[in-house]
Amino acid sequence: MHCRAEAGNEEAILKTGIPYPFLRNNWYLENEISTIQAVLSGAPWVTSAGRGRVGWASQQDYAEAAAAVLSGDGHDNTIYELSGQPLTQKELASALGAVLGKDVPVQQVNDDVYAKIMKGAGVPNFLIPMLVNIQKGIREGALEIESHDFEKLLGRQAAPSTKRSLNS
Repeated sequence: MHCRAEAGNEEAILKTGIPYPFLRNNWYLENEISTIQAVLSGAPWVTSAGRGRVGWASQQDYAEAAAAVLSGDGHDNTIYELSGQPLTQKELASALGAVLGKDVPVQQVNDDVYAKIMKGAGVPNFLIPMLVNIQKGIREGALEIESHDFEKLLGRQAAPSTKRSLNS
């Protein structure tokens, strides 16, 4: 999520007058590995993000986009919003289910229940407020970014619903 600290960093760079490209990565598909592992063990996909949408993409896609910027010309003073096709948690779970060949149930809960589930799953207490805030941010639209910048940089879309991304 593009947060205040990142905005402050961008402002500081802008004030220097040096050329820059900013790459704003939406959300790494790999951030969902623990949830995917839980699903593989028979658990439902648990979320308090509601119908909030995320532009998941793989670390590989983000790395390739960064390499294209670093090795190419014409990127000075440009901001790239790197985002896959925005999907809800339910849509991502459905894509995962298609890859796995099974139904992946989605359990929508409120933030308090989500925190309790994370605690029960062994997540350290100090991380739980951050995870709840991520779910809240998603629910409020913080990662619902429509962008074609992957296409500009890579000549293709980044899409976590593809077998390539989910099987990586």
